Amino acid sequence: MVDIRTLLRSVFRARICDDRRVLRQVVQQFSPKTRALLVAGLAGLVVIVLTWAIGPGVFAVKQDPVRTVTAAVIEPASCADPRPVEKVRFTEAGEPRDASLPACGHDKGEELQVAIPHAAATAGPLTVRIAETYTGYSTMRRSVGLLLVALSSAGGATYAFLLLRGAPSRHRRRVQPV
Repeated sequence: MVDIRTLLRSVFRARICDDRRVLRQVVQQFSPKTRALLVAGLAGLVVIVLTWAIGPGVFAVKQDPVRTVTAAVIEPASCADPRPVEKVRFTEAGEPRDASLPACGHDKGEELQVAIPHAAATAGPLTVRIAETYTGYSTMRRSVGLLLVALSSAGGATYAFLLLRGAPSRHRRRVQPV
């Protein structure tokens, strides 16, 4: 079996990228099981690099930019409702405006910070969200997402190793009948 140092030395000395014959010789030095594991590991690395290159859109959906305003609850909703919607009122450009807020448990007249999408229509029904619960891009989502992709790739390579290794041999003593 060839160790990694020997492989790297032969790669750098022979300039594998220029000479395919040398690449075949280097690859043939490995057993079929080792080659399969190298392919599984390389495929995992390719997946991780591609996921990283695609960008944050893989793990977080970009949402419209929002502005935050203070709104007062004018019609509270009971939390016993399956889909509670409260009515809130806020001031926009000096004009009072009503909106729907998918929430429950607030008292009438309670003031909340709500997020209003910049692309919101100036007339008609409007749905706002509580500002603290508004989500979007997150650097933590990207880091955790890449970590999970790396772990799943390592799990796949480990599974390939276990499949190639085969069932463990069990040496049992056979008892001779008396």
